[in-house]
Amino acid sequence: MNLFASFSLASDNCSPAHPKLIESIRIASEGYALSYGQDKLTSKATDRFKNIFGKETIVYYAFNGTGANIAALSALTARSSAVICPSTAHINTHETGAPEKLLGLKLIGVPSKDGKLAAADIERLKCLQANFHDASRDIVSISQTTEMGTVYTMDELKLLCNTAHENNMLVHMDGARFANAVAALNCNPKEISRDVGVDVLCFGGTKNGFVFGEAIVFFNPVLAERFDHLHKQHLQLASKNRFIAAQFDEALKDGFWIEMANNANEIASYLEYHLNRIPDAEIVFPVESNQIFCKFPESQRDEIFNLTGCSPDAEGVTRFVTSFCTTKEDIDALAEKLLEL
Repeated sequence: MNLFASFSLASDNCSPAHPKLIESIRIASEGYALSYGQDKLTSKATDRFKNIFGKETIVYYAFNGTGANIAALSALTARSSAVICPSTAHINTHETGAPEKLLGLKLIGVPSKDGKLAAADIERLKCLQANFHDASRDIVSISQTTEMGTVYTMDELKLLCNTAHENNMLVHMDGARFANAVAALNCNPKEISRDVGVDVLCFGGTKNGFVFGEAIVFFNPVLAERFDHLHKQHLQLASKNRFIAAQFDEALKDGFWIEMANNANEIASYLEYHLNRIPDAEIVFPVESNQIFCKFPESQRDEIFNLTGCSPDAEGVTRFVTSFCTTKEDIDALAEKLLEL
């Protein structure tokens, strides 16, 4: 039996929604409002995005991360497009083949030890663009933070985006945990998105305390032309968009979204400290955000699963994910039980 039913480290998707964001939805439900994003709350939330990323920024809202990624990639897609991405990318491993099925894209998964794509990977594959036997490598997709919990630095992003653009490729960023990256780097969000050359960012809300909701943020206005049609075609246009926008309006106000991500990152570091005290526990990747990957002896894996509800992968690595509401007391209780094992 899972002894920690009161909290979960299986995923930040398992966390509750922040009370402030639930309250924002309640307030948005008072009275009537225009539909399909024509309401005042959507306009207000979009203005907050423009204040962060620049007045030319164009924003659409989505229900979930997979839908946001599909809709965003559809705006980047040519008739023969292939997408270069790390083999561990969420669009490649956890979206049930949706980009390939719904968009007719070919995903080129590049092996990566730390979840990152490098400029050298783009250079190595660019020669295939001219070969009509191959799908044209027109898009680069990266995750920030990565699926391994690692974080691209500003210099890494700038080099990667410059290399992509020099080779006539567009850059999509899956930012399901973008807030954690901003918190980890302690930087201006614009510096690791628009300024380094990202063309479109899928800005995550769900994993950072939202009930639901993501945002598709275009920095390249040409790509956003007629996106209102694609937005609807890919099933992401909410008729009562104000309930998504209300959460963004509240979260983006006064840096609250960063505050939530900071807590998740700091508690992950606290968990790392405790895991390092456990004999035979091996942390596999650098802990740079709110995900920790740890390998335990095979004899302990079933007990750890029973204790935490976190499943080891095929190589025996268990992922722990902290969230805005994970506390030090939660980690202390877990660490005590782990040490007993």
